[in-house]
Amino acid sequence: MGTLDIPLVGPGTSIQDALDQMQLLGRSGVVVQRPGDSELLYVGQVLEARDAGLTEVGEIADGVSVLDANSAGVGTAELDLEQPDRTRKAYEKLFRYQPHPFAAGHFLASRRPRTAMVAAAGAGVGASLGTLAAYIGPTTLDLPLMQPENAIDYALGCLSSSKQSVVVVESGNDGLLLPEPTLRECRVHGIRLLGAVSGGFPVPFLSYGEIMAGGLTVTGPHRLDSLFGRYPTHRILAARMPATVRLVTARESLATMLSGSRYRCTGRKPDGQPHYFPSPSVNDGDKCPKWPDCNVDGTHTLVYRIA
Repeated sequence: MGTLDIPLVGPGTSIQDALDQMQLLGRSGVVVQRPGDSELLYVGQVLEARDAGLTEVGEIADGVSVLDANSAGVGTAELDLEQPDRTRKAYEKLFRYQPHPFAAGHFLASRRPRTAMVAAAGAGVGASLGTLAAYIGPTTLDLPLMQPENAIDYALGCLSSSKQSVVVVESGNDGLLLPEPTLRECRVHGIRLLGAVSGGFPVPFLSYGEIMAGGLTVTGPHRLDSLFGRYPTHRILAARMPATVRLVTARESLATMLSGSRYRCTGRKPDGQPHYFPSPSVNDGDKCPKWPDCNVDGTHTLVYRIA
């Protein structure tokens, strides 16, 4: 059994946006959440759909069905995100006794809390940002991402569990940074929801495309000078991390494949496009497993890494 975090998107998400989210998180697949159903799409399927002229992930057929932990009968045994070994046996039992062919690649999902990566332009902005600069510091912070309808008590609980002192409240293309003292003061005055909190520091959100173009990645190193060079009028920037689910796979090799690189073959299918991978799993220099559908001149086409 294997586990990994993977982007979770809606069917109306653009294909390019889904590809940017996968690249940002270093994943080779995405889960599309539909009403009452979810499907896993491998990056190869998404790339082929892009080449075919499709624009939204909801238009892509032949995804792998994903069962939600609760609807699959796990209930209170939902995967413990911090200590997965505590609920591992419950999942192993579920894989063993569910009537679905999990060994062929079906998964269970557990939603992860969303965060935003916040960065300040540098120590020189401290005077204009006041005490907020002390919260952010000279590098990036991964902060809880909240909605206006979330309760202040819930936000304070997230701050305590994440050991942070600022939350980011989402409002369209802009966010609002709210330090913990502000939240506590508002609560004393009877305010209960984040959307009713006054004050805070507004911050623009980067799109996933801008995040990738600016060289900001989840794992780092963060090229902040380059990033702020692209946005010289901003002193603080925020990058909403993609919504993710924790996938529990029947085999560790499936999780490894979804954590790997993207590949394509050197050939061309009848529609003029190459094959993309993973699914099946490949390595750089392998012969294309889907040949001769991509035959060029009678020689076996090869696979090479593209990202």
